[in-house]
Amino acid sequence: MREHLSTSYKHILEPLTIGEVEIKHRVMVTGHTQLYGNNGTLSLRHIDYYRERAKGGAALMVLEQQAAYPSGKNYSAGCEAWTEKSVPWYEKLAKAVHEHDCKQFVQLFCCGAQGNGTQYFDDWRPLWAASRIPSAISGEMPVAMEKKDIDDLVEHFARSTLNVRQSGLDGIKIYAAHSQLLREFLSSAFNKRKDEYGGSIENRCRIILEISSAIRTAVGKDFPLGLRLSFDEYLGDAGITGDQTERQIRIFSESTLFDFYDISGGGYHNLHIAVAPMETEAEGFLASSAARVKKIVRENEKVFVVGRFLDLGHAEKVLREGQADVVAMTRAHMADPFLISKTLNGKYSEITKCIGANVCVKRLIEDQEVTCFQNPAMGREKRFG
Repeated sequence: MREHLSTSYKHILEPLTIGEVEIKHRVMVTGHTQLYGNNGTLSLRHIDYYRERAKGGAALMVLEQQAAYPSGKNYSAGCEAWTEKSVPWYEKLAKAVHEHDCKQFVQLFCCGAQGNGTQYFDDWRPLWAASRIPSAISGEMPVAMEKKDIDDLVEHFARSTLNVRQSGLDGIKIYAAHSQLLREFLSSAFNKRKDEYGGSIENRCRIILEISSAIRTAVGKDFPLGLRLSFDEYLGDAGITGDQTERQIRIFSESTLFDFYDISGGGYHNLHIAVAPMETEAEGFLASSAARVKKIVRENEKVFVVGRFLDLGHAEKVLREGQADVVAMTRAHMADPFLISKTLNGKYSEITKCIGANVCVKRLIEDQEVTCFQNPAMGREKRFG
């Protein structure tokens, strides 16, 4: 049975090198929100959560968003990557997942306008954004970043990456998707600047290139670095279209700074695309977007794809057709941490499948610890096993 299943999933089971890091197969868990943080750091609840999915067979996981700058936090239980207090917790996470031959990247981000400047009682601050365009969620008006703010942000991203590398974790993903700060710079819908960071596509890519260059200076070229991007904002010509993203990808690829691109879609103006609920989007609906990126990037740059992948059969098809190098099955792993091992052992009837109820998304929007409608043990792994 195992040999037959290995043949059925031969593309999934091929190891892959991302920068200098090798993963054991082609299914990953991309960055997603848990809100288990404690006083700005990870907690034991985080460690238990990721350990369970590493034990279940995941090859690569990406830690939930870690704020690279104080103005970048947008949840009360959010975590800070720039402070040294994060390092011991990152070390615990590395030890937990590496025991099961799983690699762990860290997602660095800043929330931009999509936050709440007064949510921290003793730390009120204005929201930073590319331009003064209010949040799609709260309506709060941000301030437009000045050059000194951008320089400070660049330095904090580099400092955060040094903390991650020091801890023994395996790579960095810069979050530039879903209407967050760096996506706001990329998008003409949110970037109305008249300086060197606005206007042309090249100018709008500048802040990401500056951040990535600073990261490479800090940690060298042998530490995996990638971007998470919304291929299409689904705002028509007002925002980023697939054609614009192709031009951005060419700029990023020509910089030779990146090892991978994690392709998503939509943003806060259309969450039904960014985190598709049941029946609104077809399974694997972003595979064609990833395929367009694959045609542009250099051979050593890998492409990840998300978008309602519910079983390994569909992931295998996308990999076989060369549309992507890695398939993310994130909510599927929230519903069942042992999705991989159960499938490869032929235990299909034991798999708990994601149905797209999006209780997880509802809870994160409400700033509550995230769990799963199908798997109430999510976030309670130590208690329930």
